Amino acid sequence: MTSADFTGLLWLHKNRDWISAKKAMQQPKPKMQTVVTPRYAKGYNELGSYLGGVTENTLRKWVRMGMPVYMVDGVRLFKLSSIDAWLEQYLAGSTSEADGIRLDDILKEVNG
Repeated sequence: MTSADFTGLLWLHKNRDWISAKKAMQQPKPKMQTVVTPRYAKGYNELGSYLGGVTENTLRKWVRMGMPVYMVDGVRLFKLSSIDAWLEQYLAGSTSEADGIRLDDILKEVNG
């Protein structure tokens, strides 16, 4: 190692904080990510995930029973607040006035 090499290494060692700061300034800053809370579930798969794994067949049955669904250009959209409100009528132990279906019965069917 020559004295020039040693001098260069010594300079790098003394100025490492400045070099690190300069490199950090040159790196692109990470983009800010916006967290969006979904208000709608698109299709049966998303709604099933939102509801903890309820199957598509069960969801189709619930739609026939009156669960609210929007159709836009052939795409099914479920407004999550409406789904939650619709499910409230099936609280365990209570019966639906419309057809006497209990949430306990629905859960037995889902869980097998």
